[in-house]
Amino acid sequence: MKQSVRTTPRLRSLELQGYKTFVNKNTFEFAPTITAFVGPNGSGKSNIADSIRWVLGEQAYTLLRGKKTEDMIFSGSETRSRASMASASITFDNKDGWLPIDFTEVTISRRAYRDGVNEYFLNGQKVRLKDVTELLAQCGLGQRTYTIIGQGLVDAALSLNPEERRRLFEEAAGIGLYRNRKSEALRRLEATRRNLERVQDIITELRPRLRSLERQAKLAQDYHQVREDLLAAMRVWYGYHWYQLQGSAIKARRQAEQCENERNELRQEQVDVERALNETRSRIDSHRTCLHQWSQEISDLFRAREQVGKSLAVSIERNRWLTDQEGTLNAEVIALGQAESALTTRILEIEQEMDRKRAEVNEIGGYLSQLEQVGEGDGVPKVAYWSSVNHLREEIEKTTTEYAAKSSKMDQLSDQVSRLSARQEDLLARIQTAEKEYARILEEQEGASSLQEQAQKEQALLENKLDVANNHLDSLRSNKDSLTSQRSKLENKEAALKAQLELITQRGEQPVAVVEAILDGLKQGRLTGLAGRLWDKLQVESEVEVAVSAALGDFKAALIFKSFEDVEKAVLELMEKKAHNKTSLVPIAVMEKPSRAIQLKDAGYLGNALEFVEAPEAYHPILNLLLGRTLVVKDRDAALRNLQNLSSDVRIVTLSGDIFYPTGMVVLGAYTEVLKELPSLRAIQGELSQVQTNLKKLHEAVKRLEKDENDSADRQAQLVEHLKQNQQELQRALLQVEKLGFEKRANERTLEAYRLEIHDLAIQKKDIEERLSSMRSEAADIDGMRFDLEQVLQRAIGEVQKSQPGLAKVQEGARLEMARQSLEDLEGRHKELKDQLDVIVRDLELRKDRIISTQMEMSFTSNQSAQVETELACLERLISDLESKIQPEERALTEAENAHISLETSENQTRASLRNAERTHSQAQIDLARLDEELSSLKRRIEDDFGLVTYEYDEEGIQEQDPLPLEGYVEHLPKVEQLLEGSERDVNRLRSQLRRIGVVNPEAMREYETVRSRVEFLTTQLEDAQQAEVQIQKVIAELDLLMEREFRKTFDAVAVEFREAFKRLFGGGAARLSLTDPDDLIGTGIDIEARLPGRREQGLAVLSGGERSLTASALIFALMKVSPTPFCVMDEVDAMLDDANVFRFREMLEELSGNTQFVLITHNRQTVQVAEVIYGVTMGADSASQVISLKLDEAEKAIEA
Repeated sequence: MKQSVRTTPRLRSLELQGYKTFVNKNTFEFAPTITAFVGPNGSGKSNIADSIRWVLGEQAYTLLRGKKTEDMIFSGSETRSRASMASASITFDNKDGWLPIDFTEVTISRRAYRDGVNEYFLNGQKVRLKDVTELLAQCGLGQRTYTIIGQGLVDAALSLNPEERRRLFEEAAGIGLYRNRKSEALRRLEATRRNLERVQDIITELRPRLRSLERQAKLAQDYHQVREDLLAAMRVWYGYHWYQLQGSAIKARRQAEQCENERNELRQEQVDVERALNETRSRIDSHRTCLHQWSQEISDLFRAREQVGKSLAVSIERNRWLTDQEGTLNAEVIALGQAESALTTRILEIEQEMDRKRAEVNEIGGYLSQLEQVGEGDGVPKVAYWSSVNHLREEIEKTTTEYAAKSSKMDQLSDQVSRLSARQEDLLARIQTAEKEYARILEEQEGASSLQEQAQKEQALLENKLDVANNHLDSLRSNKDSLTSQRSKLENKEAALKAQLELITQRGEQPVAVVEAILDGLKQGRLTGLAGRLWDKLQVESEVEVAVSAALGDFKAALIFKSFEDVEKAVLELMEKKAHNKTSLVPIAVMEKPSRAIQLKDAGYLGNALEFVEAPEAYHPILNLLLGRTLVVKDRDAALRNLQNLSSDVRIVTLSGDIFYPTGMVVLGAYTEVLKELPSLRAIQGELSQVQTNLKKLHEAVKRLEKDENDSADRQAQLVEHLKQNQQELQRALLQVEKLGFEKRANERTLEAYRLEIHDLAIQKKDIEERLSSMRSEAADIDGMRFDLEQVLQRAIGEVQKSQPGLAKVQEGARLEMARQSLEDLEGRHKELKDQLDVIVRDLELRKDRIISTQMEMSFTSNQSAQVETELACLERLISDLESKIQPEERALTEAENAHISLETSENQTRASLRNAERTHSQAQIDLARLDEELSSLKRRIEDDFGLVTYEYDEEGIQEQDPLPLEGYVEHLPKVEQLLEGSERDVNRLRSQLRRIGVVNPEAMREYETVRSRVEFLTTQLEDAQQAEVQIQKVIAELDLLMEREFRKTFDAVAVEFREAFKRLFGGGAARLSLTDPDDLIGTGIDIEARLPGRREQGLAVLSGGERSLTASALIFALMKVSPTPFCVMDEVDAMLDDANVFRFREMLEELSGNTQFVLITHNRQTVQVAEVIYGVTMGADSASQVISLKLDEAEKAIEA
């Protein structure tokens, strides 16, 4: 194993207080290499080693030379009391992080008290002993047996047996922690196996009981479930029906109150609608008056606008003509400007040519002067000849100039003719367009005038028709209001009579829910064969009507079906619809046909009930079943007289509705209320019939009036709409006529201006063309003359050249004359062009003046047009204001008319709603009475099922009940909104199931859950333990493998170092380490074989004390080389060594002190010499150890000083 190199000392200091003989606070600072403690025997030196062992967590007091915690505390003396606590603190330098903790300095403290309590601190924080041991085990300060070698313990390394000696190597290999973990794992494995056996025994014992409890629990669970379901179903069923009826009754009462309020509101609404109708009629008349007045005002404004529009059109046309004139003048100004520019350019060119000619004249004159000085012959003949030549040249130049002037003038006239032709063509095109526009305007003006006349005639006709329609509509509305008032009164009376009649006649009617269910079944096709209501099919004599009604009883309102199968279908339908109200259903084909009862021979006997009833033949079997065994008598006395002579299936009914049975039972007053109300019923029926007849007539009359009124209103609306459209068309026609008139006059003025301008242009063009033709003739003559002169000139020059020998001088003189003549011609041409430019400038200024005057006139006409436009805009604004007033007024009129129609409709609807409200109010009163009866019936059913029940009354006056004592479990009825289908069948089925289950164990469920939970828990624990066993075995195997590898590596290294250390300490000889069982590295021991110098190999037992001490030291030093500890404490290890051996021992210490700090407790002077720091310990008079210290390096410095 590689030796570690220590860079800094690990052990810094030790602090003791109250520990054994160190009663005072003593601090020992250790040297980086070797620190020695010396002193006489009994002074407490060995307590230093014990304190280090103790503060590092030693728990074996035998190693601490004590028996208990109290022995670690100063026990006192004659002169000093004992200490109450022992404290030791050891400080390590952890700058290089050799301790696995985030501190650069680590202080471990231990305190012991006389009560046996030990406390451990790490950097002042209280910790557990386990925390301290785990921290030290990770850095090589665990349970190493060679870190602290106490007094007399050095020989123990040789005295141990091979297996115990193995512990030293395990500590050196660092596998002591692994061995501890393995031991802990083995203990856990053994405990796990014991737990497995115990759990398996318990599970085996519980499983049979669990199966039995499971069966009992299932039965008990079924019983409780069925019982809870039964209780819940009964609570739900009764709760649903009770609260549904309560809610229905409350709703019925509220509905009745609401119907009454609605009826009153509708009555008030009818009054309000009639008042609103009168107000609407007044508003319509007011709107029509305003519209008529504003229509007259807007017509006047239209006429004024027409006059202003004419003036505006004249101003606009004049302004447009001036604009055209301005355009023409601007075009001429542009043309003159272009001509001025061209002349200016030509003048500049002539001036440049004149400059060139002057230069040429000067040049030729100078040359002639030179020739004259030379003297080239006589010049007399020259003058004669050249005089004619020069004359010809002057003529040619003159004709050329005249021709150029004529050409320039002709070009100007040609340009002017082209401009005039273009202007003529443009004006002709404009005239053609204006003539077409004029024709169109004339045509449209005629059409617009025709439409205006037609619209005016139609407007007058429509206004007359509208007045007639309004008068007729007012008359119809007045008649309708009168008839409607009468009809409303009769309808109110009819509704009241019907309500009274329904209250009397509908006492025996079927409940609404039943009727709705039957009707729904018929609509859906699930029910067939309904023939009607029994009472509706009967005709009963008025005298016995009460008696027959009492005899029929509940069957009076029975529903008749054709067959018994139809009745069964109806029953199923009512059950599905949950219509549980009292209902009578009777098939026409009855299953039993009883005979009639015998006739009585009594003065009060009137006859069999069947004799007073007439019905269709198909109903005879039903009536025979219901009334065939019923006898009718006058009064109760007659019934009592004949009662004993009847069989038990016959009954007697009196005219007052009392029913007597042969068994002695009597039902008195079965129809008393009907009997009392019968006279009023008949009177109400008669009065109702008369009212309905009158009401029918009124309905027809009102209907006819409403039809006439609607027709008249439609005609009126159509007339109003036609009148409005006609007014709009008339207005548009007037505007179109005015517009076309303006356009016509403007077009006429435009055409006239165009024609005048074309006439002027034609005259100007003709004059210019004549002048141009004359100039062209003159230019041709001049050009011919110039050609002739040039021919004559050429001949004259030729003659001169032949006859004159001084030709050069003559030629130069001719050139000079020609140049002077050309210069004079150019000067004349320049003057002529200047004159033309002056003429053009004057024409340009004149036209600019005309443009300014035209613009001023245009400004005047524009201002005049603006004033007219302002006046026209004012008129337009007034017209717009009136139109803005007319349009809202028309809308208001339309809205008022629509509101009038809507109010009339609302009035009709209100009357109809009022009639419906009267009927609805009567029906609501009937429904309320029926629901109260049904609620009472349900109360009796609940009392029959549950016994006595206490009821309370809510704010609506409807009964609510207290919690029902249903077998002591039901506390209240839940409010159920919807009942599931088949709830009643479920209740009966659950009762049967409960009886079949029988008696059960009520505690079975709880016992089963307890045992099952325990079995499941134990099963889970068993599985966890089995998994833990596997994991522990796996950990043990891994630890064994790791320990074998580390042990082998350490053993080999220590064996080599041991041989070397033995030779050095003994000065020769040989020693070796061997394994007792090389095949079992986990359990093998270690033997030591030694051969001293000069001796044979022998056992350790025969060695002397000093030899044994050296051999043990060699082994310890070998272990330290292989696995150096941070520090090592040796207590009198050198006690048995002589001086020679001490010297070698000291050398080994010095060598090892580079990696390990040594703390030596010794009496040997040679050993002390290697220490850097020496502490002297003595015993004081108070039995407390006293300490002095000496640092040798400081002492040497002091001596040298």
